[in-house]
Amino acid sequence: MATLAGDPCQKSPPAVRPRRQTAPADRTHRTYRQRAPLKIFYGWKMVGAASGIQLLHAALLHQAFGAYFAILIEEKGWSKTSLSAASAMMSAETAIIGPFLGWAIDRFGPQKMIRAGILCFGLGMMLFSQLDSLAGLYGSVLVIALGSSLSGYFPLNIAIIHWFERLRARALAMSSLGLALVLVTMMGTFLEYFIGVMHQLIPLR
Repeated sequence: MATLAGDPCQKSPPAVRPRRQTAPADRTHRTYRQRAPLKIFYGWKMVGAASGIQLLHAALLHQAFGAYFAILIEEKGWSKTSLSAASAMMSAETAIIGPFLGWAIDRFGPQKMIRAGILCFGLGMMLFSQLDSLAGLYGSVLVIALGSSLSGYFPLNIAIIHWFERLRARALAMSSLGLALVLVTMMGTFLEYFIGVMHQLIPLR
């Protein structure tokens, strides 16, 4: 049966929506999310710096002091008793400065104390390279001992503790690796024997 044009029962075809025109994607301007670079926690950098500082102390002072004395006895002719007095002065200075060191760290912070200690230690080693009398030896040893105390084991540990809440024991243990590395100490003794301590250190003249 033919349907009339105005028949309300007749379904009209669905309207076709026009497709949205999109511009072709320009691949040259496509952005990709880049991975963030791997960042090392600053506390571990502090651990590496502390290990290096303790390595310098061990190689230039604690493990090499006996080699210095042997060379000074041979070149200067000083007695073992006078040189032993310098070693005793260093130990006494470390014990005397202990209470002041704790107050200074609380007052100024470990970072400033370590910087001052490194400068003082370097100045003492340069003075040690210009020895011409026992008074100069004692003065340079006191300056070296002061620098070693200000930038030594205690201030370094305080600085590391401030940076770690977890893995604190591991960080402190790794900072002490510098004391265990004796290879640099052996190299320092080799240089002292064949070159001489007076020419090994930086001259001021």
